Formats: sequence, structure tokens, C-alpha cells
Amino acid sequence: MRNIIFYFPYRGIGGVSLLFQRLSSCLVGLRQVFLVDFYDGFMGRTVPHGVDFIDFESASNYPKDSVLVVQSLAPWNIRNADKFDADTRVLFWNLHPLNFYPYVFSLHSTIRWKALVAKLLFPLSVFRRHKLAKIVEYLSSRNALVFMDSENYERTSAFFPGSIIQKHLLPILLPAGKQSYKEPERELQCCWIGRIVDFKVHILLHLIGRLDEATSITGPIHMTVVGDGACLEHLMVEAAVYKNIKLTFIANVPPDQLDDFIGTHVDVLFAMGTSALEGASRSVPTILLDYSYYPIKGLYRFKYIFEAEDKSLAELIQNGRHMEPVSTIGDMLLEIRTNNVSVRRSCYSYWLQYYSPAAVTHVFLSYADGTTATIGEMRALGFFESDKVSRIMKNVTKSKRILIHGFLEN
Repeated sequence: MRNIIFYFPYRGIGGVSLLFQRLSSCLVGLRQVFLVDFYDGFMGRTVPHGVDFIDFESASNYPKDSVLVVQSLAPWNIRNADKFDADTRVLFWNLHPLNFYPYVFSLHSTIRWKALVAKLLFPLSVFRRHKLAKIVEYLSSRNALVFMDSENYERTSAFFPGSIIQKHLLPILLPAGKQSYKEPERELQCCWIGRIVDFKVHILLHLIGRLDEATSITGPIHMTVVGDGACLEHLMVEAAVYKNIKLTFIANVPPDQLDDFIGTHVDVLFAMGTSALEGASRSVPTILLDYSYYPIKGLYRFKYIFEAEDKSLAELIQNGRHMEPVSTIGDMLLEIRTNNVSVRRSCYSYWLQYYSPAAVTHVFLSYADGTTATIGEMRALGFFESDKVSRIMKNVTKSKRILIHGFLEN
């Protein structure tokens, strides 16, 4: 019956801070729970009743007899790790397929010169990759590494071939929203909710093109894109060529207005990750999208959220099982019109079984009680010290920032 410490110092608002804040609320009365954040961070400003807050900037030591819960990351990026008691147990939660990215430079860049630099310096990643492999193997051997879905497990395993990594799945959670009972209108109201960034923009463009073609089967379609990000302008320019579909772009919908927005404006939700659960938890027909860093070639095979394999809320699109010979999106939209209640119930039931607070809390506690990895053991193994190349790159970056800061001051 150890304390639970959710550690995510972050001044903005994001999926991890929302997840930890929501889960901490579910654990009230079951464990003593602490949120570690900046005083003005999202978790710091929204501490649930019954949960204790620890100011990251002023904390001298953290509670003993605890389980430290962090999003998977290189341990040397856990700031002030020395303030945790040696007996503190740890649980790493993989919440993004690239959490344990083992390369010094990203190989996914679409900018030619950056991609070239990454390839040229690829051999330098051997030190980082070797150390992260040891860390991942250690955590897995101590039941201290869990994955939000199969995609996170598969990507991590691919980074470290030959490593023994146990497939422990711990889905994310989302509380139920206001139930939607909106019947599709003549003009079908489709919607995307999510950031418009490099690995999401290509599938979103592909979706818009496919919906544009599907209007010949379904009738008028109004597609509302809710989200902002670095690729938004690119999306708007590229999508302008489609004339059959009506497009509306909205930067964001405040969380306290999401119930009304979905209940009024959404017949079908297209999304990935937590955004997909926003629809399923409200009984909205939800079609799950996968991700790609490059334009989609061929016909992507769309699927309902309840058809997802191994709780994956987004997979890397690859040829084969993610593609189809003939477009079926028009038939799916017709099914949503004719079997609306059945599709709604299936989406909601899937959320209830795997992603509702009741379902996730039980699984989380079993993993929190089962981890045997400790801060002291990780410290003795040198896991809080980065590899040589990462250390050099960090120092170079730090020196560059100091020079720029000094130049601006002068």
C-alpha cells in the first residue's frame, strides 16, 4: 500500500498531465496520491480534492514508501532524481511510440538537410541505443515498464531487437462525457479533433480526399477540423483542391464546451489517441485513424475504434494490413446512417471495457503494486547518467543557448 507519486513537471497542458490528473482523482481513497508539477502548471492548478500537491521547484525531498510514476523517458531526464529515497519504486508508462527513441537525431525529418545529417551521424547513436537497451531490459525484468497499447510495445521492441521486453499493457483512461444521441442529418457532420502536426497531417489530408470522393455515395458532407499546429497552414492549402466537401477549420474547443460541441456538430468523429476516446465515451460513432510521417499512397483502410487490435489507438501506417483494394469509407458512412444505434453502442462499450476510469484504475494498481525497480538500484547501475554522445550534445546545446542569451543581452 505504497504512496503514488505522479511526476510530470510541465507548465503547459498536454495528454500526460491530463492523464495523471484524472487518474490521481480516481485513486483518492485507495492510496495516498501526490502530483509533482510546477506551481503554475496544469496539474498544479487543477489538483483534485483529496490529492496532495508537491511544487517541483521548492521540493527538498519526496515522500518515502512510494511508487514513482513517470512517462517513459531516458532516466537522466528526470530532474532532481537525487531527491527521491533509494527505496522508491518506479513505474515507467510508455505513452508515445517514440518515448525511448534511441537515436541522437530524428530519422523522421522531411527536411532534406536534417534527414541527411541524421543519416551521416547515425553511427554516433550506438552509445545511446546500447544504454537505453540496458535500461529497458532492466525495467521490464522488474515489471516496471508498461505500454498504453500494442503500438507502443511494438515500436519500442523494434528499437531494441534482441532485448527481452514483456508486453504489459496499461491503457490510458478518459472519463465519460455527456452522451450524444444526435441522428445524422442529410448533410453528414464529420469531424477531426487533434493537433495538426507532422505525423497526423498526412492521414488527415488523405481522409479529406476520400470523403470528397465519398460524397457521390453519401450525399453532402461537412468536415470540421478542430485543432492547431505547425502543419495547419499546409493542410489548408492542400485541402483547398477538394470541391465536393465543405470544410471548416476551428483552432480549438475549450474542454468545458466539448460536450455541447460534439452533441450538436458531430455525426462521425475521426481521430487517434485520446481524441478518439472523446467520441467513444460519448457514444459517438468513432473511426480510428493511424499515423504516418509521409503522404499516404494507395487506399488506407478505415476502421471503427472497436476494431482496433490490442488496444492500439494509432499505429504506424504500413503497406499490407493498413490498406484496402477498394474504398469502403462510403459504405461505413452509410452504415452509420442506417445502423446508428448499433455503431454508437459498440463504440461506447469498447471505451467502457478498456478505457473507462473503473477499468483502468484496477489495472493500474496491479502494475503499481507489482513493480520492483527502485531508484537506488537504478542509481547504482548508472541509469541516471546519460551516454557520452548525449552528454556532449546536451553540453553543446547548453553552450549555444548561453551564447545566444549573452548576444541578445548585449
